[in-house]
Amino acid sequence: MEINGPIDAQRLDNFMKQLRWIWDSDDGLILELMTQGGDADIARRIALEIRIFQAYAATAAYVIGKTAVMSAGVTVLSGFNCKNRFLTADATKGPWYCKDP
Repeated sequence: MEINGPIDAQRLDNFMKQLRWIWDSDDGLILELMTQGGDADIARRIALEIRIFQAYAATAAYVIGKTAVMSAGVTVLSGFNCKNRFLTADATKGPWYCKDP
């Protein structure tokens, strides 16, 4: 699945549709993420859904940040376990700190 562009209501709708398909298929979640940012509350909702998936799905969840992961994108990134977060060599990211509980 991918988030490519601003974090907004349309992106949330697309994300939820893709996530439902992944839940139904028992596949793992691999998210390609590239965004300059967007709506912080929507990013928090996406991160929550990712945390729920990681807690209850029988498969793993991974994210790969590509080119730019900024602002609300860092919030989405934070939904993933630290060990499952990856960035491409060219990725520009906002400040983030990784510490799993």
